[in-house]
Amino acid sequence: MRNQFDERWKAKGVMVTEPSRVTVDAMIGSGVEIGPFCEVGPAIIGNNVKIGPACFIFGKVSIGGDSDIGPRVTFESESKVGQGVTVGASATILRGVKIGDRAVIGAGSIVTKDVPPGETWAGNPAQKLDKRRK
Repeated sequence: MRNQFDERWKAKGVMVTEPSRVTVDAMIGSGVEIGPFCEVGPAIIGNNVKIGPACFIFGKVSIGGDSDIGPRVTFESESKVGQGVTVGASATILRGVKIGDRAVIGAGSIVTKDVPPGETWAGNPAQKLDKRRK
């Protein structure tokens, strides 16, 4: 299945690997790469974001520019991810959680509360591990 706006996205340097699906109300920045088997709904994705395969990004989610989202990550509705964030494989970001700029989320983590900028969190539920350089 081809996405309706493939040509518009190509002009911005966006790569959507099939069979991913992106809804028409998604706002995608330039230089974004979306891996195969992803579902992207009414979301805002900033410039130069890399999204691994089999991610679920739906329900007014926003992801800041220069972020790296690993494979099989799930974002529940109204989640907000800052600039330059790294989210490890198979993490789940629960509804309404805010992740600050330059934060790191470990693989397999379940993030149940807001993560301040520059911090590394991991586990189930995710907890602070250390502070990242600014």
